[in-house]
Amino acid sequence: MTEREGAAPKGGAAHLDDETISATHAVMICRGGRVIIDDEKSQNGTKLNGEEVMSKVDVADGDVISLGLRTRLICRLLDHAKVAALWKPGA
Repeated sequence: MTEREGAAPKGGAAHLDDETISATHAVMICRGGRVIIDDEKSQNGTKLNGEEVMSKVDVADGDVISLGLRTRLICRLLDHAKVAALWKPGA
């Protein structure tokens, strides 16, 4: 699964209302139990736990992702089986 994060992502699931975020700012890849983030050559950068993301880097539960100058996301990695057990359609 790939998610594009940005102000106007193409085919992505996340739209963030922040003018300091590029239209396609970063990409997150979920594969084989790993989550990886990479900056998409954005103008205002992507940081993971305060460190500039210069290439693909692993994301861990509790990590802080900074996009642009103001947006901060806290990563929560969930076990799919546990989420499925908790999720109740129509609830």
